[in-house]
Amino acid sequence: MDSAFVTAGFDNWKKALEKDVAFNSTANHSHRPAEKSHCDFIKGKAVDTHLSDEKDREVSHHQEPGS
Repeated sequence: MDSAFVTAGFDNWKKALEKDVAFNSTANHSHRPAEKSHCDFIKGKAVDTHLSDEKDREVSHHQEPGS
């Protein structure tokens, strides 16, 4: 996690979207599944479809080498 969010603080919002800043870094990868779930929900995807898709992703993840 970027130290700006833990110890130093962050106050330069104009630079928030620059390359290598936490908002654009790979540290932000944890937000992507939530964002996708939200978009799917807004599009009206059924709950059972969400669950099936998530199960498929988890199975694929565990079958990948190095997982």
